[in-house]
Amino acid sequence: MFQIIFQNELGTIEMGGGQNCFANITDIAGLGAPQMERNTVRYAGQPGQILVSTQALPRVITIAGTVRGFQQELTQVTRILHRPGVLYLTLHNKRRRIHCVCTELPDIERMHQSGLNRFVLQFTCDNPHFTSFAPIVLPIYGRQNTPLVDGKFTLPRVFTVTSTNRVVEVLGDEPAEPILSVRAAVSGIADLHFENLTTGSFLKLVTPVAVGDVIVADISSRKIIKNGTVDITNDISDDTFLYRFTLPPGENEIAVTVNTSMRDSDVSLQYAPIYWEAVR
Repeated sequence: MFQIIFQNELGTIEMGGGQNCFANITDIAGLGAPQMERNTVRYAGQPGQILVSTQALPRVITIAGTVRGFQQELTQVTRILHRPGVLYLTLHNKRRRIHCVCTELPDIERMHQSGLNRFVLQFTCDNPHFTSFAPIVLPIYGRQNTPLVDGKFTLPRVFTVTSTNRVVEVLGDEPAEPILSVRAAVSGIADLHFENLTTGSFLKLVTPVAVGDVIVADISSRKIIKNGTVDITNDISDDTFLYRFTLPPGENEIAVTVNTSMRDSDVSLQYAPIYWEAVR
């Protein structure tokens, strides 16, 4: 089965093959690996050149086909396509999605007033990478009371920590930028430490919490939000850089350490695999 769905807040357009689709696709381009821009330098007296950097360019997807409908149906389609949206692509067991905007919407060629019309659409995707339909959500939590008394101490003193490790098998072709979520079970000062033991990247956060507070660290947006509205990004440690906390393809061992103020809290990790191509 081959199906493409364009969706935004105004509606849904289903394209593919068969009688249930609004439009039948006759040709499609732009689903392969993205084009790359490579910057190089050349030095006098040295052969060849040196590659300095590479960057994936925006993706352009072109879809041609026929659509059955008269003026009312075509007007609604035009309204939907004038807003940015998401393309959902299904080919057998492959399911991919990508954010895009329709940048070319020529007049639809009507054929003998039969209601069968030809069309060509062009979508531009600023981020050329595809992701899975739905993100993968994994719980990362487990208590291990570790004595921290090592001789003389002064109060206040943290005697136990809560820690856990989990190996996450990340699919895809590019490092994923996860979302880390914590729901506080008690009130106090939360001392959170997330670390990718595979890459050495980490996220340290110290912030006050109340029972039921939800902290969401969205690495892709470079923000940490409490209860959906309060920006607590500045509560990270000076040596934390959010852009570094990624999940490369393959095995990633994630360690979470929290203090007693976050005991029994719910900790989860969410990510969407990133792919170069829609189908292989």
